Amino acid sequence: MSRGSMIDTGSGPLVVMLHGAPDHKDEWRDLIGQLSPDHRCIALDLPGMGHFGSVPEGYDYSPRAQAEWFETWRRATLGDLAFTLVAHDIGAIMAASWAALYPDPAQRVIVSNTVLSADHDWVGITRVWASPIFGPLFMATLIGPAFRFAFGKDFPGVRDDQIRSMYAGLTRTARRSLLQFYRRLTRSDFFASVADNLAKLSKRCDLTTVWGQEDILIDPAEADRIGGRVIRLNGCGHWVPLERPDVLAALVRGKPEALVAE
Repeated sequence: MSRGSMIDTGSGPLVVMLHGAPDHKDEWRDLIGQLSPDHRCIALDLPGMGHFGSVPEGYDYSPRAQAEWFETWRRATLGDLAFTLVAHDIGAIMAASWAALYPDPAQRVIVSNTVLSADHDWVGITRVWASPIFGPLFMATLIGPAFRFAFGKDFPGVRDDQIRSMYAGLTRTARRSLLQFYRRLTRSDFFASVADNLAKLSKRCDLTTVWGQEDILIDPAEADRIGGRVIRLNGCGHWVPLERPDVLAALVRGKPEALVAE
């Protein structure tokens, strides 16, 4: 894990943030801007993503490997500090897997637009990333203007500066890691342990799922499979941390009455 793969700023109650794909720690910049005046905010690049560098030896992207990596990082960095865990997309896979196995330090878990069940039908770009042939071809030919055009077209709620930041984090290592992750993620056995993890998670943690209803990648029914309290946001797509950081900030502060949610 490189020096530049973590944001740690602000003071007060601790919030740890785990990003989605193909993003990196800067996905949380807007939320950090809202919370850092009265919260300590830590955002991480996941293994192999953003500016993390190469994945640790033996890291196979399985739910258990993700949970164990996060627990190792937590013990080394935070010790016994309690915190709120906020996670999106693939970051929520790590969050759910970890919180189910190591629940004590997490006061609350807030996840948004993620896949945590084997029932999901992989579509669009995620199917391309999972392909051992088309995935590497896609990444090898991906250039900034094409990425910004396609992403802006599919996700109109995301600003251009946010898309540019996302592309900047797609280093050669990050591209390779992203493809390896999705090949593992789309295997039939990947979610074998996740159902048990979710059952434990909903019992052990204060769990909230925030769902952008206009998500073109994941069926909104996935939110109901996760459990806990579900908040649905009409007019918001897949990228809740980029489109509606105000909702996440209100939940972190424990002020759901401030939400502008449907």
